[in-house]
Amino acid sequence: MTKQTESRDRVVVIGSGLSALGAIKSLVAKGIQPTVLDVGDELEPNRANRAAALSMTSPDGWSALDREWLNSNPTVGATSRIPKKLVFGSI
Repeated sequence: MTKQTESRDRVVVIGSGLSALGAIKSLVAKGIQPTVLDVGDELEPNRANRAAALSMTSPDGWSALDREWLNSNPTVGATSRIPKKLVFGSI
């Protein structure tokens, strides 16, 4: 059984990654128009260049330092409660 959304109900989707896009698609298919919030930051040039270089190499060719860099995120546990995406940025 599906609950019908009333006009006073509002849905907010935070982020614009693959999971968010899936949620948005499902909501729209049910006639719900969600509001999407995303910071829209761009990657710092150094991070963007390194991510682009890694994208040209198979993960099998990545070094331990490459993998450590990909998994590091200094925004986790920082003053903001929501960590930022630091590898793929917003598109």
